Amino acid sequence: MASDGTSYRWPGSRYGARLADYAAPRFGGSRISQYQFAFLSLLAEQCRLASPVMVYDPMLDVNERAYLEEVGFVNVARNEEGWRPVTRPTLFFMPHCGRALYNNVVGSNAHDLSRICIMGNRLDRYLEMDDEDGDSCFLREVRGAWVTDPCPAAFDDEDCAFNDFALQWFPSPDAVDRAPRSMPVTTSSNIIKTWQVGTTWRQAAGGVVMSAESPAAAPPSVDDLA
Repeated sequence: MASDGTSYRWPGSRYGARLADYAAPRFGGSRISQYQFAFLSLLAEQCRLASPVMVYDPMLDVNERAYLEEVGFVNVARNEEGWRPVTRPTLFFMPHCGRALYNNVVGSNAHDLSRICIMGNRLDRYLEMDDEDGDSCFLREVRGAWVTDPCPAAFDDEDCAFNDFALQWFPSPDAVDRAPRSMPVTTSSNIIKTWQVGTTWRQAAGGVVMSAESPAAAPPSVDDLA
């Protein structure tokens, strides 16, 4: 049930949802990232996923990648730019990702938006920003088709880790009809941006994908950052 009292049962609750996170935090040296990773781990545990958690972030070091593999997560070998069409319900965990990455997740699943659920920064806030680079074209086309349920932080130390955080999904069938069928994919030059989180700097292009889908074909001219 959303915070406004409306009720909606996401298909993932019936069909074994998979979890995708395109913001794998560098948990080795940042308290903010450790909060995010702890949340991700608990989320995976609570969802009781049959498929392994798939992770991507170009900023993870060799020790962090080794630890993720040790706890059962799987590293995605290449930068998908968020372009991952799914055939089963998939939850994308994306704290503090760039707007273009959200745009590509939505765009790659325009054929059936009811299959995706996004836990991350509020999409409507991204649309309030200037869009000189055109990196929110898909989001603009389906504006108003998603439901936003804000997730307030429980204590002050979480502010930077989960500020502006929400669970968002697409319950309306007409969202598919409104989504454009052909638009350019936003590439690394627009996705990879530097964000300031508290007193630390991190790359906003990374991510984790919890899904057993085969990796989607990468967009043209995309460098493999893994």
